Amino acid sequence: MPDGRSATNVPETTAKQLGFIYPYLLNVPCDHLFRVDDMAVYYRILRFALEDPNTMYVFSVFFSVIQELMAYMMQYWEILVYDIEHGTMNDLARPKPEIREEMMRYIKPNPERAAELRAEFEKGFDETLLKRLWPNMSVIYGISGTIYTAYSNEVRKIAAGIPFDFAIHGASEGLFAAPYELESENRLLVVESCYFEFIPKEVEEKILSLDELVPGGEYEIVITNQAGLYRYRIGDIIKCEGYMNGCPIISFARRKGHPVSLCGEKTSEEDLSELVRRLEKRSGCRVDNWVIHINYDNHPASYVLVTENSGGADLSVYSDAAEEDMRQISKLYDRFRFNLAIGHLGILNQKPGTHEEWRLSRIQKGTAPTQVKPVRILDSPEKEEFFMNRIIEQ
Repeated sequence: MPDGRSATNVPETTAKQLGFIYPYLLNVPCDHLFRVDDMAVYYRILRFALEDPNTMYVFSVFFSVIQELMAYMMQYWEILVYDIEHGTMNDLARPKPEIREEMMRYIKPNPERAAELRAEFEKGFDETLLKRLWPNMSVIYGISGTIYTAYSNEVRKIAAGIPFDFAIHGASEGLFAAPYELESENRLLVVESCYFEFIPKEVEEKILSLDELVPGGEYEIVITNQAGLYRYRIGDIIKCEGYMNGCPIISFARRKGHPVSLCGEKTSEEDLSELVRRLEKRSGCRVDNWVIHINYDNHPASYVLVTENSGGADLSVYSDAAEEDMRQISKLYDRFRFNLAIGHLGILNQKPGTHEEWRLSRIQKGTAPTQVKPVRILDSPEKEEFFMNRIIEQ
């Protein structure tokens, strides 16, 4: 800020305050941890993590970042291993000149470790990959659930034998819930962090306390905290999964306002994620990323699923099949289609790398890397222009 103070999110503020312990915990030289514009972040992390056979855990706020990190590793492993072997830094790292010189103080040739890594990578990218690279790997930590489940599922494909810790449910406004066991996306409400109230999905005029939740019900969280927020609507929708010793067990359902709705059908992110899964199964092609665009040019207006895949496959040919799948997934969507209130669903192909380009553009504008969330709905003119200008014309 103009007066020299930092304005950022709570996770990054807390992380910086804990910087004194990083040399004892992290592979990456700690004085470079937050300098995200100095060089390619994924290269910097993997360059040091791969060299250390005793790496024990992977930590990120969101599983989407972990999945992107692993995809980067599998794409560029030969370059990374070469640099470890020879004590060099490839141009892939994109370091500023002064940073290259500074980073080279930490780098020495390590042909023995490079030979180990090369042998394991050449065996293939099966479910044992991470354990072969890092035999002591004990946990992978990050937020999953809803849109992030697809990313954690991708990481599972190379992480057999490594438990997942699905992290806390919180925000800058407060800590809401924490996991009580590994491998579960359910969490226990942290009842002493805030005063909690809940608005039922079905009756917005009603407000409930934490002992009035019904298992299976969905609720919007309302908090009152010590920082001065009074009956503050966070915007998070949770699902009550039951109770443990009188404490609600919850799972994160979605962000309020994230469902798209042309005429009241309220198509959710879960519905759209299921549609993408069926499209992948039908086409045999992995969808790397996707967004929903609403086409108001046609009458009636319709949804357009904009898909990105690294292979360049044309998924638009599956629009009729995807339309039928969407009608099966959502009965309300089917009803409005029957009444011709919603038009036929379309599919467009996105230029590969578009979502990564968006992520980097947010970082360049000052957003912390851990706070760049996947775009799923084009809900602003800026997103609309960015993503719709990067369509592959068939």
